Amino acid sequence: MTDPKKEPTAKHLVLIGYRGSGKSSIGKELARMLGLEWLDTDRAIQDKSNLSIRDIFADQGEAAFRDMETDILRDLTAKSTQLPSSVISSGGGMVMREENRRLIKKLGPVIWLKISPKTALERITADKATHGQRPSLTDNPLAVEIREMIAERSPFYAATADLTIENDDPAVSPEDLASQILDKLRATSWYAYLMNRLDS
Repeated sequence: MTDPKKEPTAKHLVLIGYRGSGKSSIGKELARMLGLEWLDTDRAIQDKSNLSIRDIFADQGEAAFRDMETDILRDLTAKSTQLPSSVISSGGGMVMREENRRLIKKLGPVIWLKISPKTALERITADKATHGQRPSLTDNPLAVEIREMIAERSPFYAATADLTIENDDPAVSPEDLASQILDKLRATSWYAYLMNRLDS
């Protein structure tokens, strides 16, 4: 894992990955373990626009939603020193823009929660509430779309991440994975820097 520098802006922890990778469940658990705030960028966009992601895509198009993602990241990085340290769960497609990747890495260590297309399909179809709120990004059947999207995005996840965690095993709980991540973070200067900030 890349050892983040002790910069004032590198005070957050960012989770990236495809839908169903556990960014929300693991993000909440990491925030609890670290005593940090938890922020979900998709939820922040919905709260700010008063629209679901599906409605944003339908009414304004994907490009408008991607602009909203970039605006959220710009705002987070601009105000990073004023905001409480947070675990940030990012949108699945946020890494596709070069500017977004740069902004994400400014926020702090980046964890890629990596899953297979098979696992993603199982989790997405099992979560009816979330599935109904998310638009299709292609005209392909869901299984094909997932496979294509993961293949397209994986190089960008890999290029952005400081640490990659596999999350395909249903027997491993979000708490277990959060503990694995935390064990790896404890050896970094970022963790020592964060603990000093929280203790001060």
